[in-house]
Amino acid sequence: MSSNLLYLEVNSICLLLLLWIILTAGRNEDFQTRNVYFYREVSLTMVILLMDMLWVSVEGHAGRLFYIVNVVVNVLYFVMSSVICAGWVIFAMYLFNSRKISASRTKKALLFFPHVVVCLLAVTSPWTHFTFFIDSHNVYHRGQFIWITEIIICLYLFVTFLIILVHMANQMSARTRRNHLFALLSLTVLVFSSGLVMFLMHGFDTLWPLFSIMLFVVYTDIQMERITLDSLTGLSNRAFFDRRLADVTTGPRPEGKELYLYVMDVDFFKRINDTYGHLEGDEALRRTAEILRSVFSGEQTVLVRYGGDEFACLWYCESEREAEEQREKVMDAFRERNMDPSSAFPINISVGFARFGANGIHNDIELINAAEEALGRVKMVSHRKMRRHR
Repeated sequence: MSSNLLYLEVNSICLLLLLWIILTAGRNEDFQTRNVYFYREVSLTMVILLMDMLWVSVEGHAGRLFYIVNVVVNVLYFVMSSVICAGWVIFAMYLFNSRKISASRTKKALLFFPHVVVCLLAVTSPWTHFTFFIDSHNVYHRGQFIWITEIIICLYLFVTFLIILVHMANQMSARTRRNHLFALLSLTVLVFSSGLVMFLMHGFDTLWPLFSIMLFVVYTDIQMERITLDSLTGLSNRAFFDRRLADVTTGPRPEGKELYLYVMDVDFFKRINDTYGHLEGDEALRRTAEILRSVFSGEQTVLVRYGGDEFACLWYCESEREAEEQREKVMDAFRERNMDPSSAFPINISVGFARFGANGIHNDIELINAAEEALGRVKMVSHRKMRRHR
């Protein structure tokens, strides 16, 4: 009895943690595709914790109603377990390559086939006793093929571990992924180990409390990331840019250099979303960020996602001519990208810039306004040309 009370207390604490995540997310989250996957995991884990608590409450109680509840809860428990673990694989995959996930039906089929096996075994168990059975005293017992279900659950967790491990070397330099990788890797190992222990030692079930803690830690990391980083592109965000812009416009500049602000946005971005879908729209923004990062480099460069499909960069150079050459480098990089036959659609960008100290520009607000006005003039010309050639 005391062990059941402890189990209920632990699950209740985990449930409150996940409930806090959902309530907080509802107030301030942007619900990008990656985050939708994550919050789906949180919601489903809350459900399975509730079912686990319900199972402890009815286990061993006599009566037809308690028996039915026990059977239904165990069927749903195994189905939900595989759903959550398969969803965790999708979340990890989306961090690295959302485009292939959305396009590959084969991958989806391979991913969910083990889940179908778990569902068939669980749903038929009240008659076949494959995964579990409930005796006449309303007590749960493991079925003869429960090892198949447990291996599938552990396999999903192990695949998540491998995905993170394989991509870790490539992502070490990307700040937006680094913290997620270490958190996901260490906690996935812990949850996977818990799954193995549950498989080997029935009655020692810490899988979902540990999974809840992992979700909470990842959520905390996501919130910390939002302070300075844009989660979609890996660039610094608007809040960081505003603070940095105030610093550079009031502080000293490198000798012989002038400060320029570039403001850029993707041409007809809404058309990309409407034609190819929001996943491809996200991919276009990520690809835009990668190209801009390759063109704008240097320790003192500040490249940010300014908002929506708009980007900004604080750039030091020696003359107006050099600033214009830098703008042409940006345009050339996107032209080169659009010539790649593997590109599903072109990405075109407009670029405007202004120099701090020129034409009465003496503070950060005036610099932003001047750069955005320059961008507006460029967009009028470029959009006119694009419509003419459609």
